Amino acid sequence: MSKSLLIVGGTGFIGRNLCHKFLSEKFKVFVIHKNTITESKKIKKIKYIKCDCTKYQILKKKISNIQLDYVINASGYVNHGSFFGKSSNKIFLEHFIITKNLVEVLQNKNLKKFLQIGSSDEYGPEMKKLKENLRERPFSLYSFSKTASTHYLQSLYKAENFKATIVRIFLSYGPGQDLNRFFPQIIKGCLRDEKFPTSFGDQFRDFSYIADVVDGVKKILISKKTEGELINLGSGKPVKIKEMVKLVVRIIGKGKPIFGAVRYRKGENMFLVADISKLKKLINWKPKFSLEKGISNTIKFYEKKF
Repeated sequence: MSKSLLIVGGTGFIGRNLCHKFLSEKFKVFVIHKNTITESKKIKKIKYIKCDCTKYQILKKKISNIQLDYVINASGYVNHGSFFGKSSNKIFLEHFIITKNLVEVLQNKNLKKFLQIGSSDEYGPEMKKLKENLRERPFSLYSFSKTASTHYLQSLYKAENFKATIVRIFLSYGPGQDLNRFFPQIIKGCLRDEKFPTSFGDQFRDFSYIADVVDGVKKILISKKTEGELINLGSGKPVKIKEMVKLVVRIIGKGKPIFGAVRYRKGENMFLVADISKLKKLINWKPKFSLEKGISNTIKFYEKKF
């Protein structure tokens, strides 16, 4: 019998790619989404469930009768807004409260694994590779909500044996990412041979190609060795944003980035790079795609868009 998987947030960039990956692995896939999606954007063989997961009773009604083996919570969105901003309640609801509601609905389901997609932002500012045993220093309500979700799931695993695992994904990129994201914007400017503003680009980041991300997530999900663990998923290689912009310019052969035209964000983390030794040790995983190969694949995709 095929295994069943629920992906919460399965219409986002990582979620969509996870859908394709698990369909190819013969899983029966269900997707929860909040916003309306057109039929043309739906993936065949997936059961879509429209639901606001911040509403516990509605969520319970929608999924309590579905037999599930695995759940991936890829819901939420990056928002570095203020703790006291107008959207503060919304940010907290759509990260921590959704996680809590899901767990409460699913607690008696005998799941093989509940996999939480966390964030590298949970660590906060450090100038060294980030290991899972570091104390978190969240710097925004978004990163605090993600950290709260991590601690909640770790406590449930220890106290109630709820089979939760948290994977902190570093900066993912690849074909199909929303056009307002970093790489699509840089690629767009280069393909059109335009001048475009960027920061000085001295931030170090850990860039993870989407095919490597979904491969890592799949292996973490199905491995018994990862149960109850907090795990980094990235390349483990520090690269300056400036060097990535220059790489896109070099591959495309045009484009005029204006370095320094955009200020660093308040509280900008200047070094965000994973230590992936734990992942290698647990499941013998490492990324397959080089930066040049990943960027080249991404550029080919957007050449048709711009």
